[in-house]
Amino acid sequence: MITYQAFNKKEIPPIIAMIALDIIAPISLMIGLKTSLPENVALPNNFEIVATSLFAAFFF
Repeated sequence: MITYQAFNKKEIPPIIAMIALDIIAPISLMIGLKTSLPENVALPNNFEIVATSLFAAFFF
């Protein structure tokens, strides 16, 4: 049987920050893609996937 614990007051600010950044990040990405040239966006956008994977493998 799985039991769950309620969030305590110490965990609420990081949870709110995570939700806010999860909303802001794709909006910022779309604005950046709209205002930049495709040549300047392609390589960093592809590297973002690799960097995220390496970050997850290293820290988690």
